[in-house]
Formats: sequence, C-alpha cells, structure tokens
Amino acid sequence: EYFSLVDMRIQDRWGILTAYLAIPFLYYFIQTDWYGMFIISVPVYAFLVTPFAVALGRGKPEGTVLSVGIIELGLFLLVYCIGHVGYLTYYSTWMAVYLVASVAICDFLAFLLGSRNRSGLPSVALQVLAPAPVLVLLGWGMATWTTIPWPHTLVLGFLISTLVTIGCFTIDWLEEDLGIDRSRLAPGRGEVLNSLKSLLYTAPVVFHYLRYFMDAF
Repeated sequence: EYFSLVDMRIQDRWGILTAYLAIPFLYYFIQTDWYGMFIISVPVYAFLVTPFAVALGRGKPEGTVLSVGIIELGLFLLVYCIGHVGYLTYYSTWMAVYLVASVAICDFLAFLLGSRNRSGLPSVALQVLAPAPVLVLLGWGMATWTTIPWPHTLVLGFLISTLVTIGCFTIDWLEEDLGIDRSRLAPGRGEVLNSLKSLLYTAPVVFHYLRYFMDAF
C-alpha cells in the first residue's frame, strides 16, 4: 500500500525489491530470537544496502536521494517498527494483545471525541489524557495474563496514549506532504496503512520498555 501511494521511478525497482526482501529476514530473526541481529538489521544493514540497490538501477541520478529516503522511511516504519509487534508476540501473546487493544481504544476514543479533527494544545491534551485511565484499567484487568506489574501498567497507560498521539500527528503530516487524501483511501491504497499508523511509534517503544523491565524476556 505504501508504494502504491508514493511516486517511484522505474529505476528504483532494485531498492524496492531490497525493501521486500528485508521482511522475511526480519521475521526469521524474530522466530529464532536473534535479538542482536533484529535490532540492527534495518537501521544498519538495510539502510546501507538500499542506496546501493537504487544505484544499481542506473538511469539519471537526479531524484536518487528522494527515492532512497522514501524507501527507507517505509522500511523503517512499516517493517521494522511493526516488526516489534511480532517480536512481542514471540515473548507473550497477551502482551501483544494488550498493546494492540490499547492502541485500538485510543483510536476509538479519538474518533468519538473528534479530537484529531482539531488542532492545538487542548486537542493534544485530550488525545493523551482521555484514553490513559481506560488503558490503565485495561492493563490492571489483563495483569493476570500479561504479568505486567501494576506500577508499569500505570506508566504504560500514559505512555501508550502519548505515543499514539505523536505517531498519528507525525504520519498525518507525512501524508499531507505526500498528497495523500484520506477520504479517497481504498483497499490496497492506504486503508491498512491508515489503520496501522497508531502502532508505528507505539510498538517499538513499548516493546523495549517491557523488555527492559520484564524479567521474562
């Protein structure tokens, strides 16, 4: 969906292929619990290989930096960041369920309140503060299965709502720059991407928070 929404050159096809090939490698590292390689696979190796792959396409060099940036942005956000949900599932399915449910609650409350249709500090504060108590209660209710201690559940309630707000604001800004009209999204043309954007900032931060504080990891 991401590549269907951005303008790419035919000579960028090798860079695009590299981005797709990164996906099975990343999930192999998750399946084998190879954390060290998982954590550097995209930010180091994929980010170095992608410009080389784009250069292999030859053609005119003008626009290469833009193409590399587009590919690597999508690779980082939609493969690497979302991959943290998969890695969290490897450790604990219930933790992943808690994360996804928390993000869905934030999106649902934002929809009900219409807070993302307005700008300014009051709207931002509403997006952060309104879901937080609900997320804390959800975390306490699921504590038996997630095994997350209540002090961390309290922190995560406010952390997740903050990250969802930051993530949505950032992705909306990028969509505007790319000329993506949300009212014209269709299956295969942005609908899934629009549903995932609340996870893009939340998944990696929550994963590393839990990995740092939870002894089970």
